[in-house]
Amino acid sequence: MTNATIEFFVQDSFWFKAVSSVENMAAILINAFVIFIYSGSKDLKSGSTNTLFASLAFVDMCTATCFLFKVAVQPLIKPNADIFGEVFCRVFYTTFLMWGLIMNSWLHIILITLDRFIAVVYPHYYKQYAHNKRVHAMLLMSSYVVLRTVKDLVVFFYTHGLLSKRIFI
Repeated sequence: MTNATIEFFVQDSFWFKAVSSVENMAAILINAFVIFIYSGSKDLKSGSTNTLFASLAFVDMCTATCFLFKVAVQPLIKPNADIFGEVFCRVFYTTFLMWGLIMNSWLHIILITLDRFIAVVYPHYYKQYAHNKRVHAMLLMSSYVVLRTVKDLVVFFYTHGLLSKRIFI
C-alpha cells in the first residue's frame, strides 16, 4: 500500500470522522465562549491584545466550522447540477475558504506576538501604539493580505495547469 492509500483509509474511517467531529465541535464551543466573554465585558474591550484574542477566537471558530463541515457533513451531501450545486462545489469542495481562514489565524497569532513584543520591549510607546482603531486597521489589512495571497496562489496554479480548471472561477 502506498502512503496515499493509507491516508485515504485513515481519513475515510469512522473513528477519524468521529474524533475530528468531536474535536471541532469542542473548538467551536470554546471559541464561542471566548467571544461571549469578550462581548459581555467593557473592561476587556479596551485593550488591543484582548481585541486581537477575540478576533482570533472568531477566525478559529470559523476554521473549526469549515473542518467540521469538510469531515462530517460534506460526504453526506450530493450536490445537484443546478446553480446551487455549482456554487456548493466551487465554495465548499475546494479548500480555498479553509486555507484562507488558517492563514488568517496564523497572521492573528503573529499580530498578537508583535503586540506583546512592543508591550514588553517598548512599554513607553505601547500606549501610543495600542489603540483599538489601529488594531482594527491591522486586522483588516491582514485579512486582505491573506485573501490576496490565497487568490494569487490559486490563479498561479490554475494558469500553470496544476489545478483542475473545473472547480475554480
